Amino acid sequence: MSRPLFIATSIVLAFCVGVALAGPDPMPAHFASDGVATRFESRVEFAGTMGAITSALGLLFLGARSVIPRLPASAINMPSVRAHRYWTSAERRTILDRMVSEDIERIGIATMALLLGVVVCSVAGASSGRLPVAVLVTLTAAYMIVLFAYVWWMVARRYRVPE
Repeated sequence: MSRPLFIATSIVLAFCVGVALAGPDPMPAHFASDGVATRFESRVEFAGTMGAITSALGLLFLGARSVIPRLPASAINMPSVRAHRYWTSAERRTILDRMVSEDIERIGIATMALLLGVVVCSVAGASSGRLPVAVLVTLTAAYMIVLFAYVWWMVARRYRVPE
C-alpha cells in the first residue's frame, strides 16, 4: 500500500469529518460557471457525500497494487505493440506491475488534492454563496495540467522501450 496515498486520502477524510462536525450549515454543493452556488446541502450531507466519494476513490487507487499483477497481459494497454511485447514479457512483468501501480497511486494523490480543494472551496464559499471564478478555474486547470503532463511523461518517457 502506498503510504503517501493513504495519508492524502486520510487528510481529505479528516477534513470531511471536520466539516460534518463544525462546518458551516448549509454548505454549497455545486457552483455554476460564474462562481455562484446553485445547490446547498446540510454540512452532514455534504461531508457524507464527499467522504463517500473520497473513500471509494481511495480504495480504487489503493487497491491497484493488488489488482494489477493479476491482470492478464491482454488487458494491459501500452503506447505501441512493441512496448506491449517488451513490458509484458515474463522477465519484465514484475517491473511493469510496480510501475503501473506507482502511476495509479500518484494519480490518486493528485485526485485527493483536487477533492481537498473542492471541500476547502465549499467551506470558503459557504458564507457568501459564491467563489471567485478564478479559484474554480485554477483548481480545475491545475488538476488537468498535472494529469496531462503526467500521462504525457508516462507515454513518452516512462514506458518507452529502451533502444
